[in-house]
Amino acid sequence: MKAELDPRKLIAITTISVAILFFVTYLVSIFNDHNTLCNPFISGCSDITHAGFSSYENYMLKAILIPTATLMAVIFFFIQQWLVQISNNNSSIIKQGKIMLFLAIVGCIGLIIGTAVIDGQNTLMKLHLKAVAVFFVTMSICQVWYTIIEFKYTHKVNKAPVILRRIAILITAAFSIWSVFMDQTTANHSIVEWWGVYALIFWFWTFSINKRVD
Repeated sequence: MKAELDPRKLIAITTISVAILFFVTYLVSIFNDHNTLCNPFISGCSDITHAGFSSYENYMLKAILIPTATLMAVIFFFIQQWLVQISNNNSSIIKQGKIMLFLAIVGCIGLIIGTAVIDGQNTLMKLHLKAVAVFFVTMSICQVWYTIIEFKYTHKVNKAPVILRRIAILITAAFSIWSVFMDQTTANHSIVEWWGVYALIFWFWTFSINKRVD
């Protein structure tokens, strides 16, 4: 990415930190006897939300997610600018990028609201689920939209991040499809959440290794 401010370090630090801190929150919940030790990606013994339900973990989850949601909106601004750059300021891409950025901001606001209402057994669960759903739906739209646009300009981007982004999209798509046909158990929903969240984090991380090659 070429810009006056190179965002790649911000993207790398944000995504790697969040990936680590989510799991640290889960481990803290185990240490405090609020959770069970397992591989949540396989067994689904706990989802990310419930790992942060109790005190201490609750504050940790909010301290992680609320600033992260804000940074994600900032990162999407740089993603939009990246599309504009590789399209050589194509007017259509500029317009689409602005719409994409708007959707991303709406999604991030949804994540902030969904996180803010987490309060153990007093969590406003319906509001939490709706707000988080807004986040995941808008992010999915933005990811697919970005992928479609980038496909046209793939020759202008180094191959590694493009391939990794498509792998992340495939993981998200696979678990989305599985979520429709799977047994609708709490464990299965937890597995989908862990994979979906980390696939999204991984997708964002790929922008930290972007380079224009033309």
